[in-house]
Amino acid sequence: FFMIWEYVLLNIFVGLIASAFEGMRDDKDKVQEDSTTKCLICSRDMYDFERFTKTGFKHHVDFQHNPLSYVYYLHYLKNTKETDFTGPDTVVSNKLNNGSNDEERASWLPINRALSLRWHEEEQHKEQLLEQQQVTHQVSTLFARHKQETDEQLSVMNDKIESINANVESMFAFLKQNLGNVASERPTTSHMAPRARRITPDLRNIPHRTGL
Repeated sequence: FFMIWEYVLLNIFVGLIASAFEGMRDDKDKVQEDSTTKCLICSRDMYDFERFTKTGFKHHVDFQHNPLSYVYYLHYLKNTKETDFTGPDTVVSNKLNNGSNDEERASWLPINRALSLRWHEEEQHKEQLLEQQQVTHQVSTLFARHKQETDEQLSVMNDKIESINANVESMFAFLKQNLGNVASERPTTSHMAPRARRITPDLRNIPHRTGL
């Protein structure tokens, strides 16, 4: 029984140790990958510097964002009197000493920013502005064309309405004139011939024949 229990515990401990070393190895590989494919200071990818700069990624991490330069700068701030600080030194020192969290204390670092990529970002911004201007111009052109077509259609419709109104007015004038002529040609009561009086014979004065 004790041998079986010892064997089980031994396998458990071996599994835990192996898992711990595997996790450490994964973390180390991740750190190694980040150190070779990303800048430690600005966190920009190596691909951006290799594609959009002439000097490349190695020149950036060796001369522009060298981690040792930042270590030396922190050492300088720590061992220098505040009265000897320059304006930027005072700002950085206040953020390091008075920041309430890691994000505030690291806000002075150029995260996601690099001078060597600024021209590319500016070019990108110019391209975006140019695209926006082109889209705005296209929309304005379409709107102006649509407005012109609408104005032309409204003008045609107004001409037709005016033509219809003119025809209706002429028809009313014609009917009015004809009705006036008919009224003037109709005879009045004073000009009519007197109606013949009906004469009823008096049958009492006519002699009656007998023997009929």
